[in-house]
Amino acid sequence: SFAAPLVAGAAALIKSVRPEWGARQIIDDLLATADSVDDLNPSLVGKIGIGRLNVAKAVSRALPPQAVVASHA
Repeated sequence: SFAAPLVAGAAALIKSVRPEWGARQIIDDLLATADSVDDLNPSLVGKIGIGRLNVAKAVSRALPPQAVVASHA
C-alpha cells in the first residue's frame, strides 16, 4: 500500500515540529486529525480504517503554541 510511506512522511513532519513527542503521541495526532470517509462509504463504516490522512491538520495541531507559520502569499 502506498499509505505507509505517506504516513511515515507525515510522522516525520510532526516529529520535526515536536521532537520531544514519542510514537504514541504522533500516532494519536495522526488519528485525531484524519478526515472521516464514512459518509463517502456508508456500507463500509468501521471497515476501512480511521479515515483519510490530513497532513496539514496534523502538523498544525502539533505546532507548539508559540510557533508562527509564515505566509507565502
